[in-house]
Amino acid sequence: MGGIDENLKNSVSSRLIKKNFAGGDINYGAGITGLINRPGRINNLYWQFGIADREHFDAKFTDDLLNFVLFGNKRFAGQIARLGPLNINYFRFQQAKTGLIFGHTAGSMFSITLSYLKGEQHYSLNSSDLDFYTSPIGDQVSLTGDIALRSTDTSNTGFGAFNGNGFSSDIFMKWSSSMFLRGKKRPTLLNFSFTDAGIIYWNQSSLTYYKNMAYFYEGVVLDSIGEFNLLGSQFGKLNDSISASVQYGMKNGRYNTPLPSTVRFSVAQEHHDRWIIEAGGLYRINANFTPFGYLKESFRIKENMIASLSAGYGGYGRLSVGTEWRMSIKKFDVSAGITNIEGIIFPMKSGGLGGYAMIRGFF
Repeated sequence: MGGIDENLKNSVSSRLIKKNFAGGDINYGAGITGLINRPGRINNLYWQFGIADREHFDAKFTDDLLNFVLFGNKRFAGQIARLGPLNINYFRFQQAKTGLIFGHTAGSMFSITLSYLKGEQHYSLNSSDLDFYTSPIGDQVSLTGDIALRSTDTSNTGFGAFNGNGFSSDIFMKWSSSMFLRGKKRPTLLNFSFTDAGIIYWNQSSLTYYKNMAYFYEGVVLDSIGEFNLLGSQFGKLNDSISASVQYGMKNGRYNTPLPSTVRFSVAQEHHDRWIIEAGGLYRINANFTPFGYLKESFRIKENMIASLSAGYGGYGRLSVGTEWRMSIKKFDVSAGITNIEGIIFPMKSGGLGGYAMIRGFF
């Protein structure tokens, strides 16, 4: 029979802390950028347009919750398993964006884009307090706490589903300068961006459900052992001692959710011929994300080719190591990278794995 290997369960459990975070994104898209004014000017103006299919998941959960899922309540005998606080979010939406780029021949630039969002699907599960108690010998259990669920129409799913409308905006700034290092004027680059600042309004078919509960189970009560006759008529008269005190509500109607937006900054400095060091950080809002900082070293193999190695801490994991390769071929820029090399080398010890690829053309 299938199942999760016990060694894998123990490996996952050993990496848990009191508050754990998980998340990920899957994005597919294409875009085009064109020059509006004549080339050769000090300041150039460009337009841009793009479309994308985007998917996002994030979660915050306790170590007790995942251990409860992996091992059941046996290991919590005589204890309270703290299953909350719990927060899980899932988005899928399609995006069409347009905007302007203001560029300077010295390398500085500013861009702003506005997007229309077609909401396809959304789920969220929240609990501020959720406790499961198991007695030392397992004859009594209780579940107390609250749960709130929001969901778009589950009968209307797939790429063509139209469950909501929204909008978002992005801004990006790059400032180019230089400083003297080791007897030479070397370039300095500062970047800042704030992306996916927006909201989606889900339609009337969406569901909101909440429950405040207190369940208690104390087994089956027998006045005498003689009553316990599975084949006799007395079996049908036995009463389970479960009791519950529940308050709940459910309604269909509109609601809205802010997008998981991202603030990012970095500074890059050439410090030797062909060598560039970069430091930066990012934070994702409304995404159960811890602040992420990184340090990256890049080597210019040729004028059109750069290889990089980076190390960072935070985000949806802890320590992460990544690599990137970039190359310019005539009118195309090609880049690809792995954000968690440790996930390949140590799959049983690492908490994540990610990668990306991009092709950009200039016409």
